[in-house]
Amino acid sequence: MNQNIIFIDSDCSLCSRFVLFVMKYDKKQIFKFFPFNNENGVLRTIVLLENGNLLTRYTAISSIFKKFNFLFFIIFSLLDIFPKFIANKVYDFIANNRNALFGEYCIPIPLDKKVQESEIAPEILEKAKNKSLDFE
Repeated sequence: MNQNIIFIDSDCSLCSRFVLFVMKYDKKQIFKFFPFNNENGVLRTIVLLENGNLLTRYTAISSIFKKFNFLFFIIFSLLDIFPKFIANKVYDFIANNRNALFGEYCIPIPLDKKVQESEIAPEILEKAKNKSLDFE
């Protein structure tokens, strides 16, 4: 599968807003979403499956935004100059405070943008879930 799949927390209002943002700017329609539930622990980051690699935190966000348009590509290419640990600290702060900052409502992902569990290899699904839970 050569899809770009964004794994998100299904119970996160920031994730819901992020899905809407991606759908608005993803003119090439290259991203689909898979919502994780948090039955096995607190989900702490989005995970991006891209070219068979699983990216997390700021690296995932940067990769996603760079695919939208030239302006986002330039902005995130410049932001990529900062050390990754600083970018990840900012990401972690926002992620850890997401409900306080963005509220606690969620919207469902449209079916045409949602990837079904049967479409993802079980080992990829498990690795993505573990990365989202543990920041591997």
